[in-house]
Amino acid sequence: MNFKLIVFVILSTLSLKKVSAQDGKAFNTSYYEGENFTDKSFGCKIDSSNFPYVGSGYLVMEGKGSYVEWNNIYNATAGDYTLLIKYANASGTNRSCKLIVNGIAFKDLDFTSHFEDWHYYWVERITIHLNAGINTIRLLATTSIGGPNIDNIAVSNDNGLCGPTGSKYHVKDYGAKGDGKTNDTQAIQAAVDACSDGGSVILSDGTYMSGQIKLKSNMTLWVDRSAILKGIQDNSMYPAIEPHADNANVWLPGILGGGGWELKEAFVYAEGAHNLTIAGGGIIDGNGDCPIWDHTKDETLRPMALYVAYSNNVKVANIDIVNSAMWNFVILECDTVRVDGININTSTYGVNKDGIDICDSHEVSITNSTILCQDDAICPKSGSAKGVHNMRINNITINGTTGNKIKFGTLTYGAFTNCLLQDIAINGSGRSGLCAISLQGLDGANFSNITFDKINLQTSANAFFLLHAAGKRGHRPKNAPSRIGSISNIQFSNLDFRNITENVGSCISGIKLEASIYKIKDITFNNVKVHSFKGGVTSIPKTPNEYNGNYPEYSVFGILPAWGYYIRYAERINFINSSQTVIPTDKRPAIVRVE
Repeated sequence: MNFKLIVFVILSTLSLKKVSAQDGKAFNTSYYEGENFTDKSFGCKIDSSNFPYVGSGYLVMEGKGSYVEWNNIYNATAGDYTLLIKYANASGTNRSCKLIVNGIAFKDLDFTSHFEDWHYYWVERITIHLNAGINTIRLLATTSIGGPNIDNIAVSNDNGLCGPTGSKYHVKDYGAKGDGKTNDTQAIQAAVDACSDGGSVILSDGTYMSGQIKLKSNMTLWVDRSAILKGIQDNSMYPAIEPHADNANVWLPGILGGGGWELKEAFVYAEGAHNLTIAGGGIIDGNGDCPIWDHTKDETLRPMALYVAYSNNVKVANIDIVNSAMWNFVILECDTVRVDGININTSTYGVNKDGIDICDSHEVSITNSTILCQDDAICPKSGSAKGVHNMRINNITINGTTGNKIKFGTLTYGAFTNCLLQDIAINGSGRSGLCAISLQGLDGANFSNITFDKINLQTSANAFFLLHAAGKRGHRPKNAPSRIGSISNIQFSNLDFRNITENVGSCISGIKLEASIYKIKDITFNNVKVHSFKGGVTSIPKTPNEYNGNYPEYSVFGILPAWGYYIRYAERINFINSSQTVIPTDKRPAIVRVE
């Protein structure tokens, strides 16, 4: 390798963002910001007006023939890779582009208009072959109105994601019709049951109406990009999932904020499965927009779209999860779950439809994906001593939610440790929802070494809510001892939050129980800018009451005595190179600290 090429490889490597979980258990994936292109035509420009986005902006492609190029795509080995392009298109029509790989025209990509909002993004996916070393990817607009806005592109390589593996079990060979009318449940389940170790169950060329499908170990469910797996709107098609034999979780009926996980219904699910892959580029459609699954109905009678429990080495990639009747994607007591390149879109009809719930699971990575849901978007929980450990979330766009954007809780019994949430764009855009980032230490969990880095947010009811309640709420497994817990070593860095819509103020608080005080400790805000908090309060409110165990949303203490941060029962809460503004003017100070 000559000197010039060595320098080029070094510079190229420095310009990309690599995502990896501890011990290499994330996908082998790198993403490249749209604004960091290496070549472009006259019809392309960098813009930042449609905030938020991942990185410092996005690329706009204007006019037919405009192009953008990245000639720094480096791979150590040649092979098939998944190219993921996160784009926005609110024009109401396709903004097609020709994909050119290493100078060879590969395929036209439609870049369909999914939303009527240029702030909302979607991930387009395609399998490409890349050479060892440096590669070039170019997008060339082929319509008169140009191409889409590009937030970033990602390149992922993992076995079993670029095509179905092993023996092929086509569901149509087992009697499935895929005509959008026939009940194909038995045929699909028969294909799953017949699938040999390492094989793939394939759905292609059709809409497959189905009830509950149970997956198993050592298989791939391949929903091809030409296929939709769609739920039948009939509760009898989703029998209740019986409690797992080794269950020690607190998800029991009647617990507010958790309630009946082990008795839940699910559309596609696996329990105790190992080496499971769900991929293919197609759609899992819960078909949940109907009166029988109205949000006022019992949560246990509304099926989750995708539920994976007590399993390990699970991959979910290149799939759209849409129109769930309940939570979209639940990961419960699993080890090594890798999620990449998924779109979640549950935008209509009802509430209580979380995006992704990560519950008592270790080694979870979620990358290069988008979420639009009707409750909490990213929601780690714990109902057992296992807790959540080594969670990595990178390059995620939250398109909107009526709930919290990132929420740890409400159930928080096991520890939350070593978690990184980085490069996240959060768009309220008419859905101000609840809180941007909420950590609710209610049931005795220890929170430590959790980092929130490079997060851009537009519009939320509140910015932060951190509460160490020292087990006050008391949800825990049967016969398990009570815990005090702690919240410490939490890092917020490089956050840009805009347009906080409620004037409550952000709470950072421990708790006083009888004669004891349990403090929240070592919270650092580094380069955190909130502009603006909502003001307008004309008198300073009294000191809020102690936490009494009520459901702990950000407003549980009422309007706080600070328009920015109200800090109580806390030590070493540090603000470094951080700022905040308020509109309109407010009688309260920006920050109040109370011992």
